Amino acid sequence: SSHQALGDGGCPDDDPSYQTLVFLDSVTIEIEGCCADDIRRIHMAWLLWVGANSQHQPILYEIMMRSIHIQAPAKINAALSVGPPTPDGMHPICSWMLTIDLHDEMTLTALEPDRLSRYAIMWHDDALQRREIDWSITSDLAVRAHQSIEKHVGRPLPIQMKLEKRIPLGGGLGGGSSDAAAMLRGINMLFDLSIQDDVLERLASELGSDIPFLVRGGSAIVEGTG
Repeated sequence: SSHQALGDGGCPDDDPSYQTLVFLDSVTIEIEGCCADDIRRIHMAWLLWVGANSQHQPILYEIMMRSIHIQAPAKINAALSVGPPTPDGMHPICSWMLTIDLHDEMTLTALEPDRLSRYAIMWHDDALQRREIDWSITSDLAVRAHQSIEKHVGRPLPIQMKLEKRIPLGGGLGGGSSDAAAMLRGINMLFDLSIQDDVLERLASELGSDIPFLVRGGSAIVEGTG
């Protein structure tokens, strides 16, 4: 892709140790200096361009009897800034995250209250990149999200999960994180739990740093450490 250097980011307290990259279409834009305000301005301009109420909602639902079908979208960092490490070795970050059309497919079916949950993870027929699914079920983020919401409500929520993956593993696209977020949203709908999004985001934050954003998806500025 082409590369354009914009120089000083223009924030009041510029810090040259920060580096900001904005990735849009085929152009990479580099901004030196304090990044968070720059990313916020770019983000607001983008929202005005596409329309704040555009059809960019990432998680779609199809309810059929006791089953629910969820699309768990991949995410990209349209802009990412990483600051110098803090004494604990972590880096302050600021990112503009977007969910995209590439998605995993999850089907959840509610089981009778006395049944044990069961989970199946496989590659979708049209997945372009595949690797062996060799992790244990108990370590899978979607399964851990299910267990987290069961603990939150204080009772079993037995399900059958079928997860068909398209998002490549280890590519920074947030596939496992999105599956976890889809599980939280799906269980909430399937069992009519009426848990608010901010509570789901808190549960998500205990599972991984990207997951709270993916509970709602769309477009957002994400700040913290990483």
